[in-house]
Amino acid sequence: MNERRASRFAFAAASLAPLVVLLAACSGSAEPGGKTLQDATAAIARNDYDAAGKALGAVLTSNPNDKEAQFLSGQVALELGNGYGAINQFNRLLNDPAYTARVTPLLAKAYLTSGKPDEALRLLGTGEPADAQSFAVAVQASAATGDFKRVKGLLDSGLARFPQSPELLALDGLRAVAMGDNARADAIAAGLRKSAPDNVDAMLFAGQLALEHRQLDVANEVFSHLHQIRPHHQAPMLGLGMIASLRGDAAGAKRWIGDARTAAPDNPMVAIAAAELALAAGDGNQALKVLGVAGDQNDRFPRLGLLSGLANAKVGNNQQAISQLTAFFDRRGDDPRGRLVLAALMAQAGDKPGGWQILKPLALAPNAPPEALRLAADLAGAAHDPAAAGLAQRAAASGKADPDAAAMIAADKAIRSGQWREADGIYARLLGGPNGGRPILLNNAAYVKIEMGDANGAVTLARRAQALAPNDATVLDTLGWALFKAKGPSAEARELLARAAKLRPDNQTITQHLTALSQHS
Repeated sequence: MNERRASRFAFAAASLAPLVVLLAACSGSAEPGGKTLQDATAAIARNDYDAAGKALGAVLTSNPNDKEAQFLSGQVALELGNGYGAINQFNRLLNDPAYTARVTPLLAKAYLTSGKPDEALRLLGTGEPADAQSFAVAVQASAATGDFKRVKGLLDSGLARFPQSPELLALDGLRAVAMGDNARADAIAAGLRKSAPDNVDAMLFAGQLALEHRQLDVANEVFSHLHQIRPHHQAPMLGLGMIASLRGDAAGAKRWIGDARTAAPDNPMVAIAAAELALAAGDGNQALKVLGVAGDQNDRFPRLGLLSGLANAKVGNNQQAISQLTAFFDRRGDDPRGRLVLAALMAQAGDKPGGWQILKPLALAPNAPPEALRLAADLAGAAHDPAAAGLAQRAAASGKADPDAAAMIAADKAIRSGQWREADGIYARLLGGPNGGRPILLNNAAYVKIEMGDANGAVTLARRAQALAPNDATVLDTLGWALFKAKGPSAEARELLARAAKLRPDNQTITQHLTALSQHS
């Protein structure tokens, strides 16, 4: 049973849409046959950017210095996620007085899309932006460079001047999520789905938010529409693949992720999704093949390193797996699979105390899997940790048949697909049963109550869980978050989340909850 889920949105993210990375350029492809600027403009108006790219390619083939064609080609490249292609076109026009004002915000966005936030900020300057697009880019670029003090001021000022901007509203929605205000985030997303259904940035926010909240029908509608208007854009494909996976449609997930790999074979997010599928099928060699195409981008995408480590462990490259998984945890990553695999490899290599330090956070959790408990008992004993005796008892108990196992699997499946009422009903039956006093049941039931909007009910269950597991980070986090949802940023909620973060400084969910609370200070 995995740790319960929570939103992974972080306003500090460098980009509004983490699924959006580079696509192959299409704006330079030439096609004879009388394509004109009018054809390109008409294609853009109907969201047919492939046709627009072909028309512009034909125009530029016959007249490479046509400035309006260069400008439109930059727009097309940017819309298709090809930041470098957009940079190439826009830089030709930046110093032309007739185009400077039009090009600057788009070139800044192209730099941001290409992973160059410093260049975007240099181009925009230190003053207040002149348009909504520049405000949105400045907010994201400032966040990417760690200037969070400027982020708030820029976003508030931009929204005051351009209250209907889809890009700024989407960023405001991300801020709402980061502050734990899911109701406001949902309201912003619902408004954007009506007012800006063809705006890619806004709809990627709305689709991701729906996915995080397991509103799968809403997410499917958003990503299906995006796929219709951007058929070669990999982000909607990945979204549809995730929906298929959450619905138990393995074949559909494989098909969508395969399409995304065809569209953008070197895209890190696509590689991550494809590698997860390969590992789920037990094929470590295929996972390594997929990940190899993405190159070394572990600093920007830590999960690449995690999955590479898991894949290398699967095929027996133990030393490489130890190196990659250790680097992942050194970057403050957290993943139960990675902890178990790395601890086992370190033990095999003769470093049982080191393996115990890696496995300890997972083993001490109330929902630690039996295999983790068995290994932890051995490793803790080798490290002379007093917890060894209790772990051995838990490991022995975990070997017995769990009469609630099937129901808990059903509850987890319901949570994955966003069927909160179904999950709530399952946990209500379990809590009324002979084993209903277990911390894991109380904690997970509280989490479901939070997602259903019943914060007070969640507090009641989480307090019972904490009474049984007073020093468990996951339980402390659940209770602190439930109190925040029920009563706002109280001193008790802050103290509980601070304790949880101290116990599990590598847990991103706990860190995000504590950050959300601090933003209400």
